[in-house]
Amino acid sequence: MTLHDNAGSRHDNRKKVLLLAAFSLLAISLFTLPANAVPNTLSLLGKLSTQSGSPQVGTYNISFRIYDQFTEGNMLYEHTANVTTDILGVYEILLEGVSLNFSEQYYLALAIANDSEATPRVNISTAPYAVRANLSESLNPASAYTIASLNVTSGAVIAGLNVSGATALAGGLSIAGSANVTGNATIGDRILFSIGNFLREYLGAIYFSGNVTIGENLGINVTSPAKRLVVGGSAGSVTIDTDINPPVINTTGNTNVTITSSGGSVIIRLG
Repeated sequence: MTLHDNAGSRHDNRKKVLLLAAFSLLAISLFTLPANAVPNTLSLLGKLSTQSGSPQVGTYNISFRIYDQFTEGNMLYEHTANVTTDILGVYEILLEGVSLNFSEQYYLALAIANDSEATPRVNISTAPYAVRANLSESLNPASAYTIASLNVTSGAVIAGLNVSGATALAGGLSIAGSANVTGNATIGDRILFSIGNFLREYLGAIYFSGNVTIGENLGINVTSPAKRLVVGGSAGSVTIDTDINPPVINTTGNTNVTITSSGGSVIIRLG
């Protein structure tokens, strides 16, 4: 692709400077740094020649600009530097500070000294779009992403998946292994151990290493307990098995306690 400089105020009127840029005979590439190291560097290899094809040898002040449109549009980047060509008119330059994420198409424009920009602009949407691979390590925080399935197969329990902030789950959460919670776990409604809207059979055991506080009523085999503790079903009994002999039930306030015993002794202490 050949770019034409439309203003020849600085050059010989008999020689119109041409800029032969990326994706033609020469190349343009993007070197990406680690995800936490910005910015990226754009490597540009170009050539200066006359209209007749003769190479332009010397040092030239060139402005490199990146736009979001083929014509007009917004200038997203600009870098001006003195460029020295070899005997073939070829030059190479590293454009530093290119912090664009290349999520859309961009166009390169060049201008020599105080001349107007050469036309047409060069599409740089091919090789540089490899920078999108950076998103695998550092997603764009300004964008939203949808993941059909997320499978974490490595890492420690606390490092396999790290979520900072609140997490909303629209569907269900299935855990095949252990679930370790180092902080508080708040459950707005109830825990279902089986299918249905009420507590059914749970094959296994639930272990609590600390205190368990229930703010409302607790029902065992009851869907809507009306009192603090309700045990339903045909086997509506509570067994207290402790190392204290006999077992002790402590109550405070105005509390009525009814105990029926088929054997042994019943000890009630009030106050």
